[in-house]
Amino acid sequence: MRGKSVMRDLLVDMKGFSQQEAEELIDTMELQGFLRFLGDPTERSVADAQWDITPHA
Repeated sequence: MRGKSVMRDLLVDMKGFSQQEAEELIDTMELQGFLRFLGDPTERSVADAQWDITPHA
């Protein structure tokens, strides 16, 4: 999933998470409603869409 890969890579590069830690963090935050990808990751034209971040979900 291209959109998730971008978010994961940012956590790895900027915050020092391992790829697995970053992937698990994103999955958890999505499940808890803190993150939501606004694009359709299956379509390249919108795979770079923004994420909706809700700090108080």
